[in-house]
Amino acid sequence: MKTFIALFFLISVAICENPFGFTDEQLKVLADLDLKKLPSSFQNKAGENSHWCCTNEQPVQLVQRTKVVSDIHTVATKIKTGYTSCGFQGWSMCSVYSTRYKYSKVLS
Repeated sequence: MKTFIALFFLISVAICENPFGFTDEQLKVLADLDLKKLPSSFQNKAGENSHWCCTNEQPVQLVQRTKVVSDIHTVATKIKTGYTSCGFQGWSMCSVYSTRYKYSKVLS
């Protein structure tokens, strides 16, 4: 299994490093390319807003959503519910307790 994971990792790194399969010489030429020698349709048009998506006058609708987070806290309370006979031959009386739980929601 470890071999499979290592092989998958190496293949994915190799594919992501050069997805178009250019040689080192071609990558160097592309890195040193002068953009002014390219046709105008390929040149960077930073700051220009003549494209249809930039001149769209539709206002952007902002949708705000909030999320309420809460926790439920459990509080246990010991309550005396009665007596029972205990001790030697049942001559004494002992208290009987039961536990009641109260749940409360706490907003955070």
